Amino acid sequence: MAEQTIKKTSLFKHLMLLIFTFGIYRLIWIARTTRFLNKGTLKKRDPIICAGLTIFIPFYSLYWAYRTGLAVDSLGEKRDGLISLAGLATILCVACPFASDVYLQGKINELDAETDFSQFYAADLRESKVGIVKYVVLSVLTLGIYRFIRIYKLTNALNTSNYAEPRKAGKCVALSIFVPFYSAYWVYKSALIVDSILANNRITNTTVVLTSLGGMVFAELLLQDRVNYIADAQNDY
Repeated sequence: MAEQTIKKTSLFKHLMLLIFTFGIYRLIWIARTTRFLNKGTLKKRDPIICAGLTIFIPFYSLYWAYRTGLAVDSLGEKRDGLISLAGLATILCVACPFASDVYLQGKINELDAETDFSQFYAADLRESKVGIVKYVVLSVLTLGIYRFIRIYKLTNALNTSNYAEPRKAGKCVALSIFVPFYSAYWVYKSALIVDSILANNRITNTTVVLTSLGGMVFAELLLQDRVNYIADAQNDY
């Protein structure tokens, strides 16, 4: 498990260092903050590259503030507000980068020092990865049988998540075969679990829209794509 300590920084001291080091401390802080937040997010960022891009790429600071806000939102499990921390951090960065930096540092200071970073790797999906093209080809060549195999395996994998209500894989397959529209419900429930791991609700919402428009196949492929994303991150962890 990743180290679980958080080094708090006085916001006054943080602001003074940002101002009186002519931006040098800000680069160090960006690298340090990025490295720390990598412990609790699935998609890692290189701290040095982030600091370098801040120097040489115009407006990269806006993207960094947004991504950092997403990471802090995930760690703090505060995703139900009127405006997300990521959104507010980005807006502040437009107005004044230092204001955004101080705001983000304040939110990091609020994080519990005993945050269990391992929860963001709930559900071991490393063995659930399969290429999208392979998924489609095998489903077609086996007349849909491969699809039911995937439902069985992915249901079992998602059952290991802290966010899941255990489902019987065999029952899910049987219902997918004999009950009309059950597959849409299975995709929706699976997307909820994947979204919980990723700390957002984008996949769930998109799968609902795709299914309602008759794009059941595309909804399943989107779900598999996100599972592949988590599996890649877990292999790197």
